[in-house]
Amino acid sequence: MNCAAVGSLLLQRLSDTRMRPLQLAFLVLVLAVPTQPSFGQSTKELALDFVAAFEAVRQPDVEARDFENYFAFMADDVVDHHVAYGVMVSGKEKPRENLKRKLPNNISFDIEIEDMIVGTSTAVVVLNEDSEYKKDGKYKHFVGRTILVLEFNEERLIQEMRRYLD
Repeated sequence: MNCAAVGSLLLQRLSDTRMRPLQLAFLVLVLAVPTQPSFGQSTKELALDFVAAFEAVRQPDVEARDFENYFAFMADDVVDHHVAYGVMVSGKEKPRENLKRKLPNNISFDIEIEDMIVGTSTAVVVLNEDSEYKKDGKYKHFVGRTILVLEFNEERLIQEMRRYLD
């Protein structure tokens, strides 16, 4: 089953209030994990390192090396789906521009890993986020959970990323 089909099933299950997030993450892995062998860094290590970079690049005191580190985890033709907002972006350039544009509005960004399920080339990471930022001149405070689905290619780079708000 391809990522789009898994995503559709995931959206369907997210609307089913009886499905718990951990059950949902397990379902995604059962359907989407390829059986290719893993080389080099484990999927778990890659996912943990990516989450650290994901958090670092959203800090108000982010440095250029943090941006480079964050985007180094991704394939050049990475596809990033932010399902809650109906946004899909291909490549690294647009996300880089968006992050830099939003940088002056970042006040704080903290995430904690609640749970993680890993396969050979797929990781599902449940993140608890607490962030403060300015949007349209107004102070915003977001506290919520994100289910992050990462698919790694043969070079162990993120080929596809899907983000779901729970």
